[in-house]
Amino acid sequence: MGFLSRARGREDAEAGSCAVEETAAKERLIGEIMELNPSAGRTWLDGFREPSLQRYLHHLKHAQEPRGRKSVWFREAETHAIVTRRKAA
Repeated sequence: MGFLSRARGREDAEAGSCAVEETAAKERLIGEIMELNPSAGRTWLDGFREPSLQRYLHHLKHAQEPRGRKSVWFREAETHAIVTRRKAA
C-alpha cells in the first residue's frame, strides 16, 4: 500500500469519525428541542442542518425566560427581520 493510499484511508476514517460526531450532536439537539417543544416531530427536525437546530434551540430556551425590559433577544445576521410575499401572476 502506497503513501497516498494510506493517507486517503486515514482521511476517510477521519471523515467517518466526524460524521458520527455530527450525527450524535444533531441527535442531542433534536432531543433537547423535543423536550421544549413536543409538537416538533423528529422527522421534521431531522430535515434541518445542525446550525439551524442550534439557532432554534437557542430561541426556544430564550422563550422560557421571563419577559420584561431586561429580556433581550438578538436576531442572527443571517435571519431576515421582515419577509414579504408577492401574489403569483
